[in-house]
Amino acid sequence: MEYLSYKVLHIISIAALIISFGILIAGCYIGGKNALKKWGFITHGISWLAVFFTAFKLVGILNMHANFPGWAKAKFLCFLLLGIGVWAIKKKPQWLAVHYVVVFTLCSIAIGLAVVKPS
Repeated sequence: MEYLSYKVLHIISIAALIISFGILIAGCYIGGKNALKKWGFITHGISWLAVFFTAFKLVGILNMHANFPGWAKAKFLCFLLLGIGVWAIKKKPQWLAVHYVVVFTLCSIAIGLAVVKPS
């Protein structure tokens, strides 16, 4: 039961991370200082930490830490880049289309890796 609980929390935190990027991109589209950007940054930080906490808890439950598979390393890299991506959005808000494509691509790759689990 502990595995399923953390798996559900992991999926919810990934969904929250994706939603936070949407909120952040919408806030940047509006421009200036606004509540959407503020809540986008807050939600991103909380959900990003939740993604990593639940992921490492799942690694421990599945006893994968001794033999960490390549697909999990690639997924870790995708989420690490998504964490850095918020900094890129803050620095270059005029590139919203590029940020949107990058976030969509990284999330798609991470989800595909989790589903397919290539060796």
